[in-house]
Amino acid sequence: MLITSTVGKIDLAIGRNEGAILDYMMSQDELAEQASILKALYTVEKSKHYSETIGGMAGISYMTPNSKEVPYSEFEETADKTFTHVTYKNGVELNREMIDDARIIDMKNRANAAIVDSYHATKNYHIVSTFINAAATSHVWGGVTYDDSGADGVALVSASHLSETGKRTTLSNTVASAFSESSLKSAENLFSLFQTESGLPAATVPTMLLYPYALSNTVQELVGSVGKLGTANNNKNTYQSKYNLVCSNLLDHYGVTDKVFLISEAYMKKCLFWIERIPFEVASDIDFNTDNWRLKGYTRFSYGFTDWQWVVRIGA
Repeated sequence: MLITSTVGKIDLAIGRNEGAILDYMMSQDELAEQASILKALYTVEKSKHYSETIGGMAGISYMTPNSKEVPYSEFEETADKTFTHVTYKNGVELNREMIDDARIIDMKNRANAAIVDSYHATKNYHIVSTFINAAATSHVWGGVTYDDSGADGVALVSASHLSETGKRTTLSNTVASAFSESSLKSAENLFSLFQTESGLPAATVPTMLLYPYALSNTVQELVGSVGKLGTANNNKNTYQSKYNLVCSNLLDHYGVTDKVFLISEAYMKKCLFWIERIPFEVASDIDFNTDNWRLKGYTRFSYGFTDWQWVVRIGA
């Protein structure tokens, strides 16, 4: 959190309390950042422009056995993905009487709830928005339409991801049955079929399971148990400790209680972006007519994905 302006130096009444309030807000912001799953999922970049466009490529080709001149490959371009930043604002007004009476706890709580908590609630929604809207090409939030499609114009999760170059087959990254050992195996099988736009094996290896709290026992039993689940034999559980686990109750909050996402972390980091245009900042001023202290929060960012071959969704 960046403090961009302050009135405490020119107003004694506010100056007595401003430092404590802003320190409290900064400490709460740091705690929320530590609990965030943003960096576990997204590659975080910075921007200095109105939007950012990331070009697509058809993918690699094989090296050729050749002891003479180097055969230089030309990348065949596929569709671009444009990330357009959205502006977010919120604020709070603390009345002069509260400031005069030094009601520091009330001021801390009101300022933090209206600005810091509001910012992180907004940010957390958008972090999981990619997953809760995984089968859609767009959604509306706060009166703004968000583009949920990839560079190919298709939703993140689809049974018919077409080839842009015609050099690979139509692919799927969804398993319709409920999460279980067999459906997880089906999801792994889909990963083995992924191809680059050049038609070569994509070689993306799944390493993570992202899931809602509602399925936490089911997922952790499957991945954490030594032996086969629900059996009396001593067969080895081949999934034990195989995947990194990320549980998010934000998925539950927004209605995703029966879906699990099998993810290739390495490839996800090449495709899933969170782009900061203006990091979260807080400014304040005094209303000349009321003498009230006004604080506001401001940020701009965008997010989304280019290619989709880093994830398979499992769920009925």
